[in-house]
Amino acid sequence: MSRKIIYTAGPITTKSMNQRWEYFMNARRLAQEIWAAGHAALCPHLNTLMMDDPCIPEYADPPPPCDLVYCGDVLEHVEPDCLNAVLNDLRRLTLKAVLLVICTGPAAKTLQDGRNAHLIQEGPRWWLDALDERWEIDSLFFDGRDLSVAGRPG
Repeated sequence: MSRKIIYTAGPITTKSMNQRWEYFMNARRLAQEIWAAGHAALCPHLNTLMMDDPCIPEYADPPPPCDLVYCGDVLEHVEPDCLNAVLNDLRRLTLKAVLLVICTGPAAKTLQDGRNAHLIQEGPRWWLDALDERWEIDSLFFDGRDLSVAGRPG
């Protein structure tokens, strides 16, 4: 069955953990309803429910591979010398498809050490060279700032 991908997300404006949890549970329910209707649901905020944090013992194990990996507005924040390891791990996680959204320009914010928050500011060709080693690129879109890439394991 061919599934249409539906993106479902919204800003989380509350600081209350109870309200955040309620938001995640509602998003999960909506994603399940979308799936049951024959579509694929992409809800980036649900990633928070699948925590991977080596500093917290109950979340220290690496996440298992899954069909669809979404990584949006993350890779440009990675320390340049760690990028290959991060991309290799994203590849390890990808069973069927990957969707990456990468900003190629500077961020509005800076880090405490004065560096721009987007530690990697490279153009589409540079990113595609790094991604081509790990995935077959099926489609891409560049709006002059953000590069959106859809691919599958290569």
